[in-house]
Amino acid sequence: MLKLDRYSESILFQCDRCQRAGELFTDVVEDEGFFYCWGCLGEMRNKKEKKGEVNQRSYAH
Repeated sequence: MLKLDRYSESILFQCDRCQRAGELFTDVVEDEGFFYCWGCLGEMRNKKEKKGEVNQRSYAH
């Protein structure tokens, strides 16, 4: 969701989970068509890792 802050020169994006607004990539990031703040994105990824839903990468030595 886009929000325009009338006091800012840039367009602000709003987190689809917690509604926090911020600039793209510094405060908010796009993930699969949704916008999340870094805090929400980290929480969601941690939950997926605990459930084993995130693919584990293996590295060859």
